[in-house]
Amino acid sequence: MNKEERMKMTKCMIAGLPGSGKSTYIGALWYCLMHPDNIEGIKLVADKMNLADDLTVLNRLSDAYKNMKLIDRNYSDQNETVQINLKVADSDTRLQVEVPDFLGENFRDLVELKESELVSEWLKDTDTLVYFMNEVTPPEFEDDHGPEDDESPMPAKDVPPFSIKTISAVAMNIMVLKCLLSKKTFKKVVIVLSWWDKNTANGDVPTAPQTYLKENSPALFNFIQHHISNFEIIGLSAQGLEYPKEDQGNYEATKKEIKAKTREGKRSFIEIGDEIIHDLSLPLYLLIKE
Repeated sequence: MNKEERMKMTKCMIAGLPGSGKSTYIGALWYCLMHPDNIEGIKLVADKMNLADDLTVLNRLSDAYKNMKLIDRNYSDQNETVQINLKVADSDTRLQVEVPDFLGENFRDLVELKESELVSEWLKDTDTLVYFMNEVTPPEFEDDHGPEDDESPMPAKDVPPFSIKTISAVAMNIMVLKCLLSKKTFKKVVIVLSWWDKNTANGDVPTAPQTYLKENSPALFNFIQHHISNFEIIGLSAQGLEYPKEDQGNYEATKKEIKAKTREGKRSFIEIGDEIIHDLSLPLYLLIKE
């Protein structure tokens, strides 16, 4: 890649807490990029002139997606950065995608207010951000004071020491986003609500992602709205639907159905607005769309 091409390239970082769906998405995305003819109207394709030298992790994640295997912590190394070079299907516009922390441990460290030199280094050349989250509903708090007409004073309680285990996922996502935004001004941010099949009955019941986030997590939605000038909120199911278990009576039939949807390019899906789309490159394309 020459100097002029590098200058025209947009750089994106994919981030999110542990278990937010980054690895599953990358595996599904790479599978789709290697089978572009399966996806109608695919927006981005692999820049085959600038593929990474080592595709081991990408191929491993892609195989897990193809074979309906849940991705665990053994699929990638925490400190491994995976890079994917993409281009718009019908032009020379390029996007370089980096996934610097598959496990999300470095991003979780930000919640504990630990300064991360790695995160600062990753952000240096990044223009745009795709941020994954899957738990957006605040926890329900129990009223331990008793009935309203009980005028007895509340019992004194010891305040426990700070622990990340006591922080809700919503609060953690706000803290991580706040830290990233304090270090970098992104040209555009795409917020991905992953595991979206659980909210849409596998894509059959559309639920506008932005409305869903606003209604179910107003604090998180308001933070995004007031601190990010250029953003999109989308729903995404990389896995497509819940994988069947071998002891289920419909195991073979469900497995056959998933394989057929994979071949047809109709398994994974994205919802933006009230539209269902099967092109997994769309979240990344939104970063460079005029």
